[in-house]
Amino acid sequence: MKVLKKVVVYQEMSETLLKQLSDQFIVSYHPDITKLSDSFYDDLRTADGIIGSKLIINKPFIQKALNIKIVSSISAGYDNIDVDYLTSKNIMLTNTPGVLADSVVDTIFALMLAAARRVPELDNFVKEGEWKHQRISSNLYGLDVHHKVLGIVGMGGIGKTLARRAKYGFDMNVIYYNRKQDKDAERKLGVTYMPYNELLSRADYIVVLVPLTNDTYKMIGEEAFFYMKSSAIFINCSRGDVVDEEELIKALTSRKIFAAGLDVYSKEPLPSDSRLLKLSNVITLPHVGSSTQETKDKMIGLAIENLIDGLNGKLPKNLINAEVVDRKL
Repeated sequence: MKVLKKVVVYQEMSETLLKQLSDQFIVSYHPDITKLSDSFYDDLRTADGIIGSKLIINKPFIQKALNIKIVSSISAGYDNIDVDYLTSKNIMLTNTPGVLADSVVDTIFALMLAAARRVPELDNFVKEGEWKHQRISSNLYGLDVHHKVLGIVGMGGIGKTLARRAKYGFDMNVIYYNRKQDKDAERKLGVTYMPYNELLSRADYIVVLVPLTNDTYKMIGEEAFFYMKSSAIFINCSRGDVVDEEELIKALTSRKIFAAGLDVYSKEPLPSDSRLLKLSNVITLPHVGSSTQETKDKMIGLAIENLIDGLNGKLPKNLINAEVVDRKL
C-alpha cells in the first residue's frame, strides 16, 4: 500500500486547487498566516512539502520541519526565504515567475497615471466640495504620461512587459538600466540602455524592478533623488528596502521630485504613523501588484505543479536551487 506524503498549505486557495493536492497527498490547510496555531507547527513537523507565500522561512522555521523536502513558494521573489540554508539541508525551493508580469504592469500604470494626474488628490477635492468653478486652477494640473521618457531599473520579465506596454500603448521613449546590458531586449523592444545616473537624470518616470539583494538594498537613496528631475515620478513595485524611505520622504516633502507611487514598503503593513501617509504627492497601495483572482489562481496552480513534481521525483519547472537535485543524482 502506497504511503501518501504530507503537505502543509499556508495560503488561501479555492476548493478546486486544494483538490489537486488532496488527490495526491494528505493536506493540512492553514490559510491565515497571521494566526498560526500550535496545530500548524504540529503539521509542519511531519510535512514532506509546504506551499504558500509571505512566511519567513529560515533556519529556526526549517528546524521545526523535520521531514521537509520542498518549499513551493507562491511568489516570484523569495527574499523572505533563506535559500542557502534550504540548500544546505537538501531542500528544494521553487517559485512562480512569469505568471504575474501583466498584472504587476497594470498596477505600475495605475500608479503612474494616478500620481501624474493627481487622481486621489483631485478625487478628495471634488468629494470635499472644493470644486466650486467649472474651470480649475492651474495649480491642480497634473502631468502627461504619453510621449514621456520611462526609465526602467531592472530589465527582467516584468521590465520587458512594462517596456512593451509603455512603448506601444503610450508611445513612451523607454530607457533602461540593468546589471547586464540586454541586446535582445533592445532589438525586440526598441529600448535604450543607459548608465544608472544618466537614466535617473533623463527619465520622467522611474520604475524600479529589481530583487532585494545586498547590492540593491537602499539603492534608491539621497544620491539617486539628487539626479532625478523635479518633475520626475518615482514608482516602486519591487521590494520596499530597495528604497531609503527617509530619503524618499525628504524628496517628496521638499518637492525634489513631483510624486511617487508605492506598492511596497520597508515595513509591511505600512505603520499608521508613517509620514508617507501625510503626503498628498504619494500614492500608497497595500502590496497588491499581482493581486487579481485570475493571477493568484495561475500562481497557485504553478506552485502546485512545482510541489507535485518535486514530491514525485520529477524536476520542478521553477527550481531555484538546482544543486540540491544534482547532489541527489
